[in-house]
Amino acid sequence: MRRILAIFQKVWVVYVLLAVFVSVTFLSNKMAFQNARLQTLSRLALGPEYWQALADKHGHLDDKMLDECVFYHRKVMEYVPFKAADAWNLTAFCYYKADKRALAGDAYEKAIKANPRFFWAYYNLGIIAFKDKKYVRAADMFRRGLAVDPRDTGEAIMSSKVYLDVLEAFQKKPEHVMEGLRAGYSSAKEMMDASMFCQLNPNATICTAPLPFDIAIF
Repeated sequence: MRRILAIFQKVWVVYVLLAVFVSVTFLSNKMAFQNARLQTLSRLALGPEYWQALADKHGHLDDKMLDECVFYHRKVMEYVPFKAADAWNLTAFCYYKADKRALAGDAYEKAIKANPRFFWAYYNLGIIAFKDKKYVRAADMFRRGLAVDPRDTGEAIMSSKVYLDVLEAFQKKPEHVMEGLRAGYSSAKEMMDASMFCQLNPNATICTAPLPFDIAIF
């Protein structure tokens, strides 16, 4: 009996050591795989010409730049899935800068689905809806955006390398994030009131004149 017990103990030890070896090997391979993916993202990272076009109020992305911008952020979604909301928001911004408002709107909807606590996605959808004269939808988007705690949006931006890279490319300091949010919430309140007014007075000057605000990243 003792001999059987001794053999069992030896076999058990072997199995434990084997399990540890397999676990360490798996984790090591997984880390190497993830590091390789991050290196790939670094190689695919957008150049300064993209950020210059995105930062410029009148900047425009041509079809080639748009394709590369969308491709890069799709890779971000694939390789770093928990940053999908950030990637969708920036994809939407790229579509908008390429004059593809419908696709931008679809991308912002996906961003909200991935993270419903991000003010700028609602704000930008509101701006797009207002430009399309969909005033009921615009008012709803601004209302939903105003219901988001600005600290949630600020935290999402400051904890995301995706956004930190954009901040650096735009040569913005971290404090600009909360300054931008304060201005954004003020604009959203003004645009929500305008959207409600335009539902009843669609031909009024405020409803037909160029907007004083545009979509924003932060």
